[in-house]
Amino acid sequence: MKTNLLVATLTVSVLVAPLPLFAQCCSAGASTMQGCSMSGMTSTAATAAQPAHAAAPVFEQPVQAIFDSYIKAQAALVQDSLAGVTEAGSAMTKGLPGAASQSLPPAVTSQAESLAKAKDLDSARAAFKLLSNSLIEFAKGHNGTGTYHIAYCSMARASWLQTGTTIMNPYFGKSMPHCGEFKS
Repeated sequence: MKTNLLVATLTVSVLVAPLPLFAQCCSAGASTMQGCSMSGMTSTAATAAQPAHAAAPVFEQPVQAIFDSYIKAQAALVQDSLAGVTEAGSAMTKGLPGAASQSLPPAVTSQAESLAKAKDLDSARAAFKLLSNSLIEFAKGHNGTGTYHIAYCSMARASWLQTGTTIMNPYFGKSMPHCGEFKS
């Protein structure tokens, strides 16, 4: 009888213990509602199978192509893929000369180049963080925040743009894909 009670107690303890992902995501002082969106929490296999959401055109070309490539980079970082990131950075770099006349911040050029030249995920994420800040400011000033949602991760202390409604964190990739919250 005591053995069955011990097994039952251990089983219940394991079942009600916080999920490791939740504990990691929210351990930086964020509550369930702040800084850690657990919505859309599914298995890694199901999350990996979700395609990147394609946004309806918001900006005129070639600026729209810059944002489309940015969203591809964001999706690749969520999957911990450097290849997709550098390809998207290269595409942005090629499209920037035409986009410069449409008031994109001048720093976007060097930020996209850094993204294209990234040799590892850490350097890609650092470049993506700076690029995100520039594109967020542009989107805010050009009515792009209806299609592009601004998300923020308190653990990474970084924001990004995305088109889907489930947090897809490019800074922690597959280890914590749903860590963060929407700001707009």
